[in-house]
Order: sequence, then structure tokens, then C-alpha cells
Amino acid sequence: MRKKLLSLAVILTATFGLNAQVTTYAVGGAVADFTVTDVHGVSHTLSDYTNAGKWVVLDFFFVNCPPCQATVPTFSEFHE
Repeated sequence: MRKKLLSLAVILTATFGLNAQVTTYAVGGAVADFTVTDVHGVSHTLSDYTNAGKWVVLDFFFVNCPPCQATVPTFSEFHE
């Protein structure tokens, strides 16, 4: 498990650290509340999760991006 977490940290650092495009938010800063609709048509609001004390991981990626696709199994495992 520790090895998987270390691998995830390396992947996330490489993916987001080297390819970061968002410069409008400071590290550790708060983001504006927003609502999204999932593939099942259910709406989710960020504040609903954070107010419930849940951790939120946002992974925005391009479907044809090989490094992005490489993170899918890890995030699926977190979800499970």
C-alpha cells in the first residue's frame, strides 16, 4: 500500500507539477464553489462534499492523453 501511495505521489507530481496550467490559485488556496453533473445525470456541488468533511480530488484530463490515462487505475482504486 505504501508503495502504491508513493507511486501515486510521483505520478501526480509529474502530471500536475510539470504540466500545471492553472496559475490563478495559490497552493493550498480555496477554490470557488461549483456544481458539475456526472455521467449519470446527477449534480454534485463542491461545498456539499467539503462541508461534510470529505476529501475532494479533482482530476481534469484529456481523453487521448497517455499520462492522463495512466492515472485512471489509481483514481479508480481510490474510489473503490
